[in-house]
Amino acid sequence: MEVSVEVTSGLGRRMKVELPEDRVSGEVQDRLKQMSRTVKLDGFRQGKVPLRIVTQRFGGQVRHEVVDKLVKSSFQEAVAEQKLNLAGSPNIEPVEGETGAGVAYTAEFEVYPDVVIAPLEKLEISRPTAELEDADVERMIERLQRQRRTWSEVERAAKDGDRLRVDFDGLLDGEELEGGKGNDVTVEIGSGSMIKGFEDGLIGAKGGDERELDLDFPEDYHVEGLQGKAVQFKVKVHVVEEGELPEIDEEFGRGYGVQEGGVAAFKAEVRKNLHRELVDALKAKTKEQVLDKLLEANPVELPNAMLQQETARLYARQRQSLVKQGAKPEDIKLDPEALLAQANRRLALALLLAEITKAGNIEADDEKVKEMIANIAASYEDPKEVTTWFYGEEGRLSDIRSAVLEDQIVEHILAQAKVSEESTSVEALLNP
Repeated sequence: MEVSVEVTSGLGRRMKVELPEDRVSGEVQDRLKQMSRTVKLDGFRQGKVPLRIVTQRFGGQVRHEVVDKLVKSSFQEAVAEQKLNLAGSPNIEPVEGETGAGVAYTAEFEVYPDVVIAPLEKLEISRPTAELEDADVERMIERLQRQRRTWSEVERAAKDGDRLRVDFDGLLDGEELEGGKGNDVTVEIGSGSMIKGFEDGLIGAKGGDERELDLDFPEDYHVEGLQGKAVQFKVKVHVVEEGELPEIDEEFGRGYGVQEGGVAAFKAEVRKNLHRELVDALKAKTKEQVLDKLLEANPVELPNAMLQQETARLYARQRQSLVKQGAKPEDIKLDPEALLAQANRRLALALLLAEITKAGNIEADDEKVKEMIANIAASYEDPKEVTTWFYGEEGRLSDIRSAVLEDQIVEHILAQAKVSEESTSVEALLNP
């Protein structure tokens, strides 16, 4: 067997394989001999058909089958011989296999990149730090108060903090905006739930008023094609409502699961939960910094087949998630460039982290797995039930092991990189 390989692009390869005729004809003859012992033909007893007759009758078919089998087996042999790490399925061009001339074919495919990690000691990583202050706890309690507001209709003009029930129609270039219509929608002025200018444009409105708002979609708006576009909303106000904050007392605390200890116990619970959120946020932000710097220092070229497959997977997953949230399938429009960028990042990081794992001989620590499950379970009403749920199925446990392993890799990188600390606030971390 003769094999030659040429580079067609960064990760593209073209491999030509030639098999000698004696390898092909030898296998053809062996199969024809086997057939002659079992084949049934009119005029001959089973097993007594002359090989010459079997060859005449079945030679072409058998050769075709043999060639097909040899192409598959020889391709795998050639890949192993050339030490190629294929990414995706090969495209094998029409086989040249005329009787007496052997077999020759060409296969085109992509290979996985050779990943070489730049020295981790050269990475410069900024690690965020933050201290939980009393003001952070009070700010969170104020948010919880706002969530428990009671609303009552008022006859006055709307002001900041009020809630309105409205109908609206969006117009883009004078035409009805697809998905830009809402009936009996609740809008809270100052919440930031609508595009900039929409809520402020309702200040001063009363029940029964109609307003026209000339606005612009943000440049980073999530719907493709609307970024930065001018839009007009025709709004009909039905009702203006005023919110009243509840008192911070024992009853308020019981509403958030604190049954004993009064206001002091409630505030202690809020502090504990905030501290847990802060620890998680600092960890997540640090991890983001590490992975960003790792990608920056180690650009990875990825096989197109892998990218397309991962992009399709992400598209299907996000689409399914939106449908579960109530979106109509025909209204879902996802940005293909954003999906491709996300797929690129995920795959590149997977290759880099796998290489670091192998080089550092890193394995998920069982104690850390238990600790992560315990931390997750602690935020639920029945931690024991949640813990049992995780250990009840290997797939769930495998997900936790993967998360723990990734955390250990991050710590491995931090232990070698140049790390500086950057002070920030709890508010900036938890409510960016």
